[in-house]
Amino acid sequence: MEKLAGLISTNYNSTKFGKLTAHRPIAAIPFGSRYRMIDFPLSNMVNSGITQVGLITPHIYRSIMDHLGSGKDFGLSRKNGGLFILPGSTYGYDLGKGKFSIRDCCGNMQFFTKTKFDRLVLSTCSKIYNIDFRDVEKVHIEKDANITFIYQKDATGDEGDCALDFDERGKVKGVRRLKRKEKKVNLYLDGTIIEKNAMVKILDWYKDYSYMDVMDAIAENINRFSIATYEFKGFARAISSVQDYMEVSKELLDENVMRELFMGDRLIHTKIHDAPPVKYFDTAKVKNALVGTGSIIKGQIENSIIFRDVVIEDGAKIKNAVIMQKCHIGKKAVIENAIIEKAVVIDEGEVHKGTDKKPAIISND
Repeated sequence: MEKLAGLISTNYNSTKFGKLTAHRPIAAIPFGSRYRMIDFPLSNMVNSGITQVGLITPHIYRSIMDHLGSGKDFGLSRKNGGLFILPGSTYGYDLGKGKFSIRDCCGNMQFFTKTKFDRLVLSTCSKIYNIDFRDVEKVHIEKDANITFIYQKDATGDEGDCALDFDERGKVKGVRRLKRKEKKVNLYLDGTIIEKNAMVKILDWYKDYSYMDVMDAIAENINRFSIATYEFKGFARAISSVQDYMEVSKELLDENVMRELFMGDRLIHTKIHDAPPVKYFDTAKVKNALVGTGSIIKGQIENSIIFRDVVIEDGAKIKNAVIMQKCHIGKKAVIENAIIEKAVVIDEGEVHKGTDKKPAIISND
């Protein structure tokens, strides 16, 4: 894998996440009781033996840099290779337009010209899955491809996602950007292996059209390259809105999903926090929940994700909810179908209820 480098884009956002992305990019959204969205593509690369990764950052980069630091927790704090922080343009894409802009890549051409690699893995942070890119690279080499797309068959995508269209021989004949939510599509998982020379060609062709997305540029030249595909058959989900975030969070409570994502040979890495185990009091009642370390539980929890260092007082009832780190839920408070943002204090007796289709988001704003 010494010939393979990684490039992750975090310079895009969406109003479909509401308050969750008011002060952070999608890549920095907390997920799964201890992780951030960016942990998945970055861990996929590290677990595949990739030791040099470029990270295109948005202008609101503080939360990402606070989480990643020098890359030490991901094994990327090193003399040779490591984590390359690449500044993105001031205004990134929203999800309806793209995620990997020509402008951001052209603005960081030194990463392509001065970093030694033959091919590149492109990835974003809006798809949750655990993959070994070495398997994809084998297909890429066997097919003698310039570009290899990773996709999921019969999946659901939303506005801004891309779907692959195949001809009767199974060859990619087109890439289209979805304009609305669609089911049963060949969903592009925002993962691509591309030869370095092919990437440089695309950037040179479109340097005067920097507003374009890399994927759209490839789609316009689909017949000029040798295209291969890799069907990912494991658990993969697209997260494009608050509703998606809640639905996928609940899926983590399925034991089979948990085992595939987090308990196999390829661990999902994240920022290390030294914290004591969860403390459960006699009054605590917990059913089908994921609870982060350092939390103190006295109330009731059902079908919920609880992050680190959360306090849930006696008599509080939490159901179908996501409670982010360092929250304090007061006595007899009721939280249902809701997301409680980081470090929010819910006073005694407060009630916050959303619905399955429209979760409530409670923040300090």
